Amino acid sequence: MLPDGAGEPAGGELPVPMAWMSAEFLADRVMLPAGVMPYGSVEYRAGRTALAVTHFATRSPFDLKELFDDDKRDYWLLLTADPWSWRQWAANRLRRLASQQPAAGPCHPDVALATEAWRWLTRTELLPLLGPEGTDGRCPWVPAWELGVTLGHLALQCY
Repeated sequence: MLPDGAGEPAGGELPVPMAWMSAEFLADRVMLPAGVMPYGSVEYRAGRTALAVTHFATRSPFDLKELFDDDKRDYWLLLTADPWSWRQWAANRLRRLASQQPAAGPCHPDVALATEAWRWLTRTELLPLLGPEGTDGRCPWVPAWELGVTLGHLALQCY
């Protein structure tokens, strides 16, 4: 058990990662109705995580109405159209957000969760959805971020 006040911000309140939780909720609201992957599959997780990172990195305030906003949807479609460009964009945005954290003490929980999600996307490889074999006869592995962005883009188009 931690002593009183250990690891707590000033005022004794624990920080709640509302921005990250909202980003995940919004991503679920896009992925679920699209039905591009079964809920609970690792592919679904990749798509949801890529969309959550996209929302979090844009730093737009959470509003359920933005799900139905054509401008926001078009912006997300543009960001996710090319997985390689998205990867560079997301890495730069998350790096900038992380650099804004205090040097001493714990990272804000929103940034910590987004960083952990990014780490999972960049360190995980998945089997491809189509085409069981590569050109050399072996099964190629796909980075989770690449598959996730592609699935997220597809879900946005279906939304």
